Amino acid sequence: MDFSNILGFIGLALGGIGVIGGLFAGQDRNEALDNMAASRNRANEIEKRKQALSSRRQALQTVREARIKRATAISRATTQGALGSVRGAFGSLQSQAGGNFLFQNQFASFTSQQNTFLQNASIFGTAATKAGTDQALFGSIGKIGGSIFSNRTQIASLFP
Repeated sequence: MDFSNILGFIGLALGGIGVIGGLFAGQDRNEALDNMAASRNRANEIEKRKQALSSRRQALQTVREARIKRATAISRATTQGALGSVRGAFGSLQSQAGGNFLFQNQFASFTSQQNTFLQNASIFGTAATKAGTDQALFGSIGKIGGSIFSNRTQIASLFP
């Protein structure tokens, strides 16, 4: 077997490695991009939930202000001897405080979940970039292999 045939086999092997490696890297890249998009979609969904929660919070704030005004009126009634009404006002205010804590906990939970999904999206984006780089590398290997195969006789003539 002469040197040009050996170079031909090397060129074909490199070309095959380049094609197969490029296909696998391309699949990895597509999978990473799909995961990145899904993670961003989940983060966007959580953002919508946070906005809905915030809207609900504003509605509760309006109710709270109305209750405070009512409590003020009850307080004034207390000075006139209406003690039962005052107890109801205190219960309402305690209920509002509990609602405020619940809102803060839910909002913090949504923010934490959103940050997790955005972090995952970044990780998947980095993986997609790496897979794209690998794909380009294997494409280059394939081109080198093709060049060796195409020019095997000229290359072999350089080595007498």
